[in-house]
Amino acid sequence: VGQKSIYRKQSIQILGGEQQLTCKMPVDEMVDGRVTPSKREGLKIALAAVRLNAEVYKENGLSALSFWIGLMNIAFSAFLLGRAPNWCWVWQVVKCTALLVMAYRIKAGKSQQLYFLDMCWVFAALYSLLGAVTVFQIVYPSSEPVFEFPPSLRLASFGLANGPLGWACVALGNALVLHDAEQMSALFIHISPAFVTWSIQWHWAAVNAQWPGVFGPDHPEDVTFAAVFFPAFYCYLVWWCIYTAWMVVSGRFHSPSSTGLDTVYLSTLRTNAVARRTLGLSADDVIKTTKPTNILTVAVYMTIHLVLCSAAIAASYLLYHSFILHTMFCLGLFFVSSWNGAVRYNKMMTRYYEKRLEKLIKDD
Repeated sequence: VGQKSIYRKQSIQILGGEQQLTCKMPVDEMVDGRVTPSKREGLKIALAAVRLNAEVYKENGLSALSFWIGLMNIAFSAFLLGRAPNWCWVWQVVKCTALLVMAYRIKAGKSQQLYFLDMCWVFAALYSLLGAVTVFQIVYPSSEPVFEFPPSLRLASFGLANGPLGWACVALGNALVLHDAEQMSALFIHISPAFVTWSIQWHWAAVNAQWPGVFGPDHPEDVTFAAVFFPAFYCYLVWWCIYTAWMVVSGRFHSPSSTGLDTVYLSTLRTNAVARRTLGLSADDVIKTTKPTNILTVAVYMTIHLVLCSAAIAASYLLYHSFILHTMFCLGLFFVSSWNGAVRYNKMMTRYYEKRLEKLIKDD
């Protein structure tokens, strides 16, 4: 290369996108240890980029306190599962209510409030509502309870929690990001139901002794496939019919550019290449055309949703009679979400480089 000035472009990721910054620095100066004026220019550009990313992380809730709260939540939840599984469902009701409120505020600020019509958010809201009513009845008992868990509803909860909700944690790449309320709520609505059903299923004696009759009169051992599948499938089917009707009438026309509102359907098409290929769409089709609003595209999308969720509900029956399989399933969800969180934190290590760059500029 000699003394020729060869310029290199450095890509930095900000808010999910890439911005190209050209660092005008000769190759010989880039490998030299001295901080020359041209090096200083490149370092200042890099430092500004790192600081911008740091501000984004702070806006998303990154702080010592939020990280500590997230870590204590994991520790306390693990303690309850191991030492007091009969109290797990109560703790999850408290968390579910708080996270739903925070998640709605965050998503409403991003014009994503229609996300709460999606299956996972609807069932999370129902769990929070029924759980709160149950807790209220326990604290303030009456001769005629407002709500009682029928055995079929408990079986439906098992099928949904360890079927479509649990597998969505893997399919959507949910991550254990301890400081981020939005990420934690998205993970919670998918992974927490599996752990709650695990605590009730395999510690039924302790749960029923602590809360007699709350989750039904008994815990039958000879449960058939149909007893688990159909209650869960019918609950899902009610949501599916209502949501599909809404998608056909209104939902498919919503987008940030047309109505200012985003949907899970459109977000999936933007971010999931497999979903786009399955529906015969390209990335440009989703952004620049009206093809996603085609009623046939919506029908195929919802049919695939129905088939996959039905298969997941059917597979949940394998966990009902096996402590080992159910435990492995729950731990697998935790391992996957932990790994996804580790990958995200690895990408967020900015302050270390920022301090290095500041020191180089200052020392010169």
